[in-house]
Amino acid sequence: MLDFVPTSEQQNVISEVESGTPYIVINALAGTGKTTLLEMIASRLLSRRILYLAYNYAVKEEAIRRFPSSNTKVHTTHSLAYAYIKKHSPKSLMSVKDYRAGEVAEIFNIPVDTAKKVLYRFENFCNSAWKLHRGAKSKEDELSMRLFAKMTEGEIPATHSFYVKLFQLFLESGKISSVETDILMLDEYQDTNEVTQAIFHAISAPQKIYVGDKHQQIYGFRGAKNAMKKETDAKVFYLTETFRFSSEVAEMPNALLGTIKGESHLIKSKVRVKSVSTEDTYCYISRTNSALIAEMDRLHSRKKRFLTARSPWEIFKTSIDIYNLLSGRKDEVGNKFLLRFKSEDSLEKYIEQGGDAELKTGLKHAREHGSKLATLRSIALRYYDSPAEEKRKIKNFVATAHSSKGLEWDYVEIAHDFPDFGKLIATETDCRDVAQVRETIESLPVSVVDEFNLFYVALTRGKKQVTVRSENAKYLESPKALDTQIYFARQKALEKSTKRG
Repeated sequence: MLDFVPTSEQQNVISEVESGTPYIVINALAGTGKTTLLEMIASRLLSRRILYLAYNYAVKEEAIRRFPSSNTKVHTTHSLAYAYIKKHSPKSLMSVKDYRAGEVAEIFNIPVDTAKKVLYRFENFCNSAWKLHRGAKSKEDELSMRLFAKMTEGEIPATHSFYVKLFQLFLESGKISSVETDILMLDEYQDTNEVTQAIFHAISAPQKIYVGDKHQQIYGFRGAKNAMKKETDAKVFYLTETFRFSSEVAEMPNALLGTIKGESHLIKSKVRVKSVSTEDTYCYISRTNSALIAEMDRLHSRKKRFLTARSPWEIFKTSIDIYNLLSGRKDEVGNKFLLRFKSEDSLEKYIEQGGDAELKTGLKHAREHGSKLATLRSIALRYYDSPAEEKRKIKNFVATAHSSKGLEWDYVEIAHDFPDFGKLIATETDCRDVAQVRETIESLPVSVVDEFNLFYVALTRGKKQVTVRSENAKYLESPKALDTQIYFARQKALEKSTKRG
């Protein structure tokens, strides 16, 4: 049993689960102890079998450590799907990889721009809740179905999205009997895509618990859906009391929630501001990898050690591969796909045709930072791979807003490179002031809401203090300032449009 007294909000949820309520939705604001709540439920109900679907590998590993192993199995959706598909359709998982449009073009001997559409339709199907492909309405649809069939038969390596989709289809068709559990928990429900939701619904369980924070939905661009609002049969609870930061730190995220997004449930705190300590941690949170790399360079120049929130290999691999390619060091290019490009112009042309965002960003970094990339990666890896005891001595961290999700530090500095909300609203929506934003928040473009939510994630990572370098800080202090910026940004956009006309 956990030595922890639940809040009244948490106790209400625990009592509901103990009473057997079949569907429960928990809207948990930042730092309100959602994982602790699920852990308390698992610890109190040791006689019930629990399956906890974690959002990612790091959350999964933490949950395995924290939850009682006697009654709780912990998986990510991918690890659960992989285990079952490996057992029931082993030829579909001979190997796993991700494809670029150029590779699909080679498989079917088609142009790259056509292959891009095929890959888009394939991923769209894999991430959907569809039980069947919606028919071959075009050549691209037909080829996307053939791509899926080739993976099913083991003719070509599978993708991660493929075996998750196959798991859903096997569950719903009965080829895989339902996973046996008494309570099914799904974390970060606001950022799950349709296929994950379909799997969650297909698994039979007397009780299902959905937990997340709709204001931390930051993967709308990948097809993630805030499915929490769709569970109309569920009993809904809110967790609003944060254990992470004080009411002073909560002021800015509350301003974003209430003033801009129109949320009526705001963060409450009884946490006292703590004094400065030699053990304090500091994190620089940026919107882009470009600003992140620049901050690493700045810290290194000041002889300060730092840790990245995710592996430096992931941050640097594409940009360094491209730099090595353009520098003629082809034997040092890890991604062999890049070797087909004989010049910078041919790579740039492919990026334009295929719309490959990863390669586009990598090319930008290669041009901006050049040989410095390898040096910074080497430095970052040295710190990242150091023993745990040494890591604990490092107090400076760097993270993008995406990679900061789920983490916390004592002091946070938010970089300047987040989109200006005023300009964003003026150019991407029809709203003329912040009041209209609040009124139409549910129908605004995903790209806009994702940016609001990313900023909210960044604002809620600091425990003692959050310093904001972005222009958005002044909008959180004054809605009138945001109204003014929306007006002038709209006027400026109108002038540009008139000149082009």
